[in-house]
Order: sequence, then structure tokens, then C-alpha cells
Amino acid sequence: MFLLAYRSARHNSTSTTPARAVFGADIRLPPDLKFGITPLCGKMTCDYTGSKRDQLDEIHRFIRRRLLLTSDKMKARYDLRMNSEGFQEGDLVWFHNPQRKKGLSPKLQTYWQGPYRVITKINDVVYRIQESGHPRARMKVVHLERLAPYCNDVVVPVRDEQI
Repeated sequence: MFLLAYRSARHNSTSTTPARAVFGADIRLPPDLKFGITPLCGKMTCDYTGSKRDQLDEIHRFIRRRLLLTSDKMKARYDLRMNSEGFQEGDLVWFHNPQRKKGLSPKLQTYWQGPYRVITKINDVVYRIQESGHPRARMKVVHLERLAPYCNDVVVPVRDEQI
């Protein structure tokens, strides 16, 4: 029953049902059988397979267009929350280090360490950082998603997942 419901439900990203995408028509559900369905628009044609192939091709083109629109919308929403500008050399940042400390409850642990200073920007998303105030501290190479701007001992997350 679950799979029947899934295959006959219209999806937001494709604006069509999985059954229509695969078979070219929606599934006939029990209410359709009990109360009847609307008659087909056209009669059966001699070239059933050709018309069905054309119909499936049109459905697949429609789905591809919808998926492109949906993925563009999701990318735009993701980019709003991302720190696309990054950091400059010398900026102070928080470093997200999700290692658990033995003997301390995970709920009471803080996973943000810092401040760290950005030493070099290796590329758009990879940075070399070093703990600020410790010139002999070991340098770390980290991804942009593990960094957050440092300002007055308050963590300002770069992404929603880091809140």
C-alpha cells in the first residue's frame, strides 16, 4: 500500500507521478474503479507503441525541465546561506572540530575552537589556519565549511547545520 501511494503521488520536483514517468499514464486506483474514470481523449490508434513512445518522450522532457528548475532553486537557496566570499589572510575564525572528549557528556561539549588566524588561502574553499596567539602552534589545512567568522567570542555559523 505504501508503494502504491508513493507511485501515485505527485512529486514537487517533477510535478508528475513516478508511475506516469515510467508507464506514461497514472495508476488506476480503487476509487477510479468504483466511481469510474473520465474517458480517454482519443481512440486507440493502430500505432499504439509509437504514440506511447512519443507520450513518454514528452513526459521525460517535461520532467527534465522541472528538475533543472528545481535544482536551480535549491542551489540559489543553498548559496544564500553559504559564505561565498570566504576569508582573507589574517582574519580570525572559529574552527569546528567535532571530536568528542572522553569523560564529558556530548551535550556539554563545545565543538568550536578558536580563535584561529587564517595564514593562507590555498584555493576558494581550502585554508591554512593556525591557533592565534601561539606562533609555534601546528598549522591546519581545513575546508571553508569548518570555519566561521570570529567576533567577540560569539560563533557566527556559516551554514544552518552548524547552528
